[in-house]
Amino acid sequence: MDPIGALILGLIVLGGLLTVTVLFILTLSKTLQLVDIRNRTLEPNQVWLILIPIFNFYWSFVLAKKISASISNEFRSRAIVIAPRPTYALGIATSVLDIVCSIMSWTTRDSPFNSFLLLASFVVWIAYWANVADYKKKLSQLPPKENEESLIFKNIPVQH
Repeated sequence: MDPIGALILGLIVLGGLLTVTVLFILTLSKTLQLVDIRNRTLEPNQVWLILIPIFNFYWSFVLAKKISASISNEFRSRAIVIAPRPTYALGIATSVLDIVCSIMSWTTRDSPFNSFLLLASFVVWIAYWANVADYKKKLSQLPPKENEESLIFKNIPVQH
């Protein structure tokens, strides 16, 4: 392949990866937006910190824990029973596999094991994304919560 063709192909692949990453982050952010502010352990815009190189290895563990806790808090506040620590195991598995893949790619470049790890990491990441998206859908289908602060005014007639 000529250098221009390789450059174009590289830019297309990079653009595709960036698009998929942004879609994943939007899923995380929109899931947190559906959680009542009192039940969130993380602000929705904080998920974008995952884009910071090196820091992302740490932040992915934080996201796994806090997104799981936020979802759990929301369902518990509505007295809806769900699995304990929803999305947590897949989030942690994704984080661990990302670190292992990075270390392996830096230390053993042409090992067939790297390809296996990369595929496993991709499959687990997709499963995590699908799991979070499933809870996002469940959250979006919940009826709106009544604002507890306004309940004292609920039965007071409005004068015009």
